[in-house]
Amino acid sequence: MKGVRSLARDFENEKRIQDGMNQMKKQVSTEFGMEEKPILNGGERTSKSIGEEAGPVGGEITKRLIEIAQNELSKNYNNK
Repeated sequence: MKGVRSLARDFENEKRIQDGMNQMKKQVSTEFGMEEKPILNGGERTSKSIGEEAGPVGGEITKRLIEIAQNELSKNYNNK
């Protein structure tokens, strides 16, 4: 069973990961010229329109995360 300190570290790590992902989402969205759009009149935007706009952002985030993972794996493999 995990101790309180271990759980606190896990929580801090999870928070850092979430903050980093949110930062990456904002960065990629800005690079794609997308900004948060308000939902007007009780929800004019459909899930389809949101998906069409967000799809390229999600794809770019996935591409960058894969690149980060490959770099980390390469470092670990080359250090052995």
